[in-house]
Amino acid sequence: MFTRFKDTLFYLERELKRGLDFDLITLYGDLSEAERDRRFDAFAASKRAVLLATDVISEGLNLQTAACMVVHYDIPWNPNRLDQRNGRVDRFGQRAPLVYVRTLFCKDTTDEDVMHHLVRKLERMRHDLGFSPPFFASEETVLRVLARRRRVRGDLFAHQLQASLEDELFDNEAIERIQSEGFYGQADVRISDVSERLREAHRRVGSPEQIRRFIKDGLSHYQCGVEARTDGTLRVKINNPRLRVPGIPAEFQKAVLDPEEKSLHAEATVLDVGHPLMRRLNAALREDALRQTSEGARTAAWHVEGQKGTILIGHGLLRATAATHPPTLLEEVVTFGLRAGLGGFQPLTREEAEAAFAQPPSARQAHRDEALGMLTKLYLHPQWAQAQAQAVAEAMKALQQHRASMKAGLETSGRGTSSWLRGFDAVEEIGFDLYCLTLLLP
Repeated sequence: MFTRFKDTLFYLERELKRGLDFDLITLYGDLSEAERDRRFDAFAASKRAVLLATDVISEGLNLQTAACMVVHYDIPWNPNRLDQRNGRVDRFGQRAPLVYVRTLFCKDTTDEDVMHHLVRKLERMRHDLGFSPPFFASEETVLRVLARRRRVRGDLFAHQLQASLEDELFDNEAIERIQSEGFYGQADVRISDVSERLREAHRRVGSPEQIRRFIKDGLSHYQCGVEARTDGTLRVKINNPRLRVPGIPAEFQKAVLDPEEKSLHAEATVLDVGHPLMRRLNAALREDALRQTSEGARTAAWHVEGQKGTILIGHGLLRATAATHPPTLLEEVVTFGLRAGLGGFQPLTREEAEAAFAQPPSARQAHRDEALGMLTKLYLHPQWAQAQAQAVAEAMKALQQHRASMKAGLETSGRGTSSWLRGFDAVEEIGFDLYCLTLLLP
């Protein structure tokens, strides 16, 4: 439950404690950061709890793993503040299928009049423009508008209030500028297209299970202790000095690798890809992979049960530029492969290579010398170079078509004359780097 004022928060705390059987936790600006973290962890770990907070947590603190309901006890004049509060709970990672938002205010008050007109204005903008623009006025501006009029009921007051709000609280020139030049002007960009691109990016980055396996294997590679505890958490000991990070302990008694598991283990540390330790681990792996050694750091090999033939898969990064002003850097992950079997050598499409790469490895151990010999044979075969060239060409063509399609849609909508769109579809390749090779043995 949000309230703007600390006095109101203390009032609600006192009243809600009267005979109610749940944990009541408060957060406000006077608390230290450590105390806020302690109280939030207690809220996340509780089975039945209410969190009372001021706007000190309306930004930066995410509650999607701990709550699915927001209550606004009093209304800030700025509706963007409501959006920021809702965004603590209604965001990616929320486990509940529905998020409930309740706004409490008294009828026949100035709160009701102001919110009625502001929300109606914002809804009309969202319908007309495809977005809800920033609210450009301060609370002082709203109070100044209201102070210039006497409180008179009836249509005249409503008409005057609406006119004042639209004239003084929304910067129409700024809205037009956003519409024509900014991201929000692209109302014709379909959310389904953006979602599909995000899903594709997530598929290429790896599943949550693959990321967890990468973290465990990476820590073990650098002789760090990773011990599973009976409650599902991990005990992690950083034994390698290369992975030591100032301010980060050398040992974690309880750690989880998925932020969603934090709600089950409030005292555990989340070691995900954004944690400083994981960033150091990733940097160390990249550094070792790029060294000119015979360790084969950028190659891997394993057996796949039931696979036909031997497959070599390459992952690389295509870099291109769009001739915008300034130029836009574009990067695409390119996956391709080559199969060797009784029928000879056969290049694989991106879909075939990704499907092969996704197959789980068998328990059979790959022998280093055998794997290196077969990997070298496939890599030096002329069909491998052809498969790489074809994959890069297809990735470039898809990128050009995607940019051209987006530009055509914007031009059809009448927004294609904006300066930022010039050169949008003029895409030119600037390089391709092969990052790693994976050999899949039958």
